[in-house]
Amino acid sequence: MARHSEIYKTKEWKKARAYVIARSNGLCERCKKKGKIVPGKIVHHKKWLTDENKNDWNVAYDPNNLEYICNDCHEEEHDRSIGLQKFLIPPG
Repeated sequence: MARHSEIYKTKEWKKARAYVIARSNGLCERCKKKGKIVPGKIVHHKKWLTDENKNDWNVAYDPNNLEYICNDCHEEEHDRSIGLQKFLIPPG
């Protein structure tokens, strides 16, 4: 999150974040799909922010690209993606 921290200070982000939390009733959206009731903690970008797309409203602020998830789901997402990157990107 710190990498693009300027986004998280904007009115657009605060509005999108509040909407996503309300939409999920404060619950982790991924856990809820699995039948578990777990409080959410983080509004997560499904398509991650990069230097190239951080100014694209559809990526940064669109509720369709945001989900409210718990810490465990967030850590799982990033651990899985980092592992995939290591697998796909050759060393060197």
